[in-house]
Amino acid sequence: MSLETWIAYTTACVVLTMIPGPSVMLVVAQALTRGRVAAAMCILGDVVGSIVLVGLSFAGVGAILAASAILFQLVKWVGVLYLAWLGISQIIEARRDAPERASHAGGASSWSSFWAGTVTAVLNPKAIVFLHGIPCPVH
Repeated sequence: MSLETWIAYTTACVVLTMIPGPSVMLVVAQALTRGRVAAAMCILGDVVGSIVLVGLSFAGVGAILAASAILFQLVKWVGVLYLAWLGISQIIEARRDAPERASHAGGASSWSSFWAGTVTAVLNPKAIVFLHGIPCPVH
């Protein structure tokens, strides 16, 4: 890959990282409602989800999503429904009494934050289509 391509890719990554998307909003929500540990676990989950997306992209899933508008829309709407479910869950949790929230904020909360970050990253169809442009090092 040429230097110009790598510079363009890096620039695109920086710009896209600066624009808050579902993962950033989820981390902010986790930090505000569950604290730093949950936010850190959510970030770790997002990283794991991104690694899964790179693997799926190398396997050709990005090309399939880019070529099939119906499949892209399906993945997009599954992601929308998942984010809506997360939002509703957060609203319900915020309405609980303080003692119930305090007892709920244990290790399970951190792992649920991890999985929320992972699933949010994996269900982001724009990310896998974007990663489709990265050349596979095996080929």
